[in-house]
Amino acid sequence: MQQTSIPVKWTQQLQTGVIWQDMQHIELLDKLCILHESISENREMSEVEDTFSFLDHYTKSHFAIEERYMAQYQYTDYQLHKQQHERFINDLTTLKNDFSARNKLASFALCFDLNTWFVDHINVADRKLGEFLKNNA
Repeated sequence: MQQTSIPVKWTQQLQTGVIWQDMQHIELLDKLCILHESISENREMSEVEDTFSFLDHYTKSHFAIEERYMAQYQYTDYQLHKQQHERFINDLTTLKNDFSARNKLASFALCFDLNTWFVDHINVADRKLGEFLKNNA
């Protein structure tokens, strides 16, 4: 499959200013890029499955930490932010199922969409959360 889209990689412009959050975002974006490359370059199934497994565990852990802080400090956009996290997890599951069904074109497109969604989420929702946490935590 020819690569038509390049996933966004971490830049300092994506920093929220909350160190633990930024470090986890770096790791997640790196793994999303690896997943994108693995799918587009037709790498071994085991490599793709390992990356899916990592992303499934790590995103759930990352989102749980953010949600715990939001609840603890009574973040006003908690429900909206949590819904965004749930959407990402559902989309990641869809991507994994599409890939398992050998639907490479759908997998490739959704992988790029997840990367774009995550960058947008960092730039808007997590940046806002980061400011809130820096001022209230």
